[in-house]
Amino acid sequence: MTVLTKEFFNDIGALDDQDAAPDMTSMGQTDPVVTTDFGNTEAFARFEEAIRLSPAVVKYRRDLGAALGRAGRLPEAIVQFEHVARLDPATPAAHAVLGNALAAAGRWNEALARFQVALRLAPNDADLHGNVGVALGTLGKYPEAAGELPAAIRLRPGFIDAHHNLAQILRSLGKNLEAADHYDEAERLPPPPPPPRRSRERGTGFPARGLGESGFHGETNRTSWKARAT
Repeated sequence: MTVLTKEFFNDIGALDDQDAAPDMTSMGQTDPVVTTDFGNTEAFARFEEAIRLSPAVVKYRRDLGAALGRAGRLPEAIVQFEHVARLDPATPAAHAVLGNALAAAGRWNEALARFQVALRLAPNDADLHGNVGVALGTLGKYPEAAGELPAAIRLRPGFIDAHHNLAQILRSLGKNLEAADHYDEAERLPPPPPPPRRSRERGTGFPARGLGESGFHGETNRTSWKARAT
């Protein structure tokens, strides 16, 4: 399983350049130079000042978490996403983004719990079914994962990652013929186009994608598994 990379954190806020850090002018502060370099100390300071002045604004904490994640400061990013989930508990994305960050940190039991909360709030979200399945599989709960991933495919028939991950789970269960069918389907399907930039800010789309692009066990030679299965 390949966990999340900095590209995940790039998707979270889908920030335009002018929104790279909070505008402190409206808060009566001197407006420093806006920067998209989130490793820049000044940019982090602007986020932290915005949060100090408006601690209940979800966007500031979410975007600071994304910036921290891009800078490789994952434990601090998780703290901000925990605040987001507490401030916005009825929004599936608030839990899903925390789950993805926890998964990136290898904290899979906690990640699974967050994905399950998000899924209860958005039961028809294919990405969340996929992430629950991936988390279950990573934790060695293969039968439960095999029961979860088909829901992701049913909700999104062209979901390549879900087919690939289900194939890996079925292989782990010794069901090589069924696994080969899903490998074939994953290879047959065309790559999906990237979602519109703004769509990643809505619902659960932006935080719940990307857990399984490289496959559950990192296996990429799908054809060889079909040959062995037959």
